[in-house]
Amino acid sequence: MAIAIMTSSGDYAGMNPAIAHFVNYCLNKDLQTYFIYDRLEGLIDVKIRKASYSLISRIMHLEGTILLSSRSKRFFKFKHRKSAY
Repeated sequence: MAIAIMTSSGDYAGMNPAIAHFVNYCLNKDLQTYFIYDRLEGLIDVKIRKASYSLISRIMHLEGTILLSSRSKRFFKFKHRKSAY
């Protein structure tokens, strides 16, 4: 089973520790975990990377979210939603 993580809305201070905790939980359960960077734009542009212990160990002290967030005007068009799907 694979799990993909994407953040929504704007950044806030506790997002990276929450992401790290969730990824750590998933990895301990032998679940493959992937990050989707830049929210909907990341789905369209396939900005998806496998999460790892080494990556999450470095994000606990960072502000905001390492996954970034963005709005997507392209997502309103069917061809881009289909691509993201």
